[in-house]
Amino acid sequence: MKIFLTSELHAHRRGRFLAALLDAESSSDGNLPDTGYLLMIGEHFQQSERAEAYLSWIKAPRRVMLTLPPYQEGPINDALNWRIGYTRNVPVSLHPDSLSAMVQTEVIYRIDGNDGDSDMLCDHGWADQTSHTRYWKVHANSGVMAATMLPLWSISLINSGAYVKQWLSWFMEQSGKVCAPDENDRRDEDKIALMPNDYTMMVCCYGWKVSTEAELKHKLDQSTIPILSLTDFDLPDNFGRLRRFGLLNDTGLTPRGLEILKTSPYWGYAGQLRKMGMP
Repeated sequence: MKIFLTSELHAHRRGRFLAALLDAESSSDGNLPDTGYLLMIGEHFQQSERAEAYLSWIKAPRRVMLTLPPYQEGPINDALNWRIGYTRNVPVSLHPDSLSAMVQTEVIYRIDGNDGDSDMLCDHGWADQTSHTRYWKVHANSGVMAATMLPLWSISLINSGAYVKQWLSWFMEQSGKVCAPDENDRRDEDKIALMPNDYTMMVCCYGWKVSTEAELKHKLDQSTIPILSLTDFDLPDNFGRLRRFGLLNDTGLTPRGLEILKTSPYWGYAGQLRKMGMP
């Protein structure tokens, strides 16, 4: 599979090193490739206005997005509970003969959070069982979003291109399979492009058992605690999109909508809101 670098990374000296090390190329004109790896600097993703487009891109199989240092302290994205901080000590690799062992003295970041997973057997963690790399999938056959604290652009790896490619190959193995479309029974999951506020509405519809803007506003008016501000929401747009995609009907979330909510990072919030009861 081909390896692509975002234009920002490709223009940087780190990107030029990676391009030579991994035979990587720039994603042309900022367009996202049909399949392959997309590598980008973590802080660029954290600040990017295209973050939602990147997360939508990895819904399709055979796609891997990997963020690399440097990062900003704080969350990687609102959709995931991953947070970046600085390491307190020099980490020690769980596997002495591994990629992480080659660069462990250069690692300055740590990643916290439990969304997704981290495979310690595949060199995703340190000897103290903390993670330096985490990955997340939208659904079972989707691509992969991953974040690593390992500086893959380190000069220490100048003669280890094959080693780095082997480490990367594991993520592609988890990125699902492309199936020939069945016109009689095709799933439109990858065509559904939802905004973060749409997921918030789905959480409310499930948690409060509402299906219209009026019902939602009524529940909020009844609440004695300011649980949600609607200032930044375009409710007709949010509800219209959910209904257009067949995720919401007059009785609440459809089975399709519930399935998508359950496989999203927001399912935990929905369950908590349902347990809290009605306002």
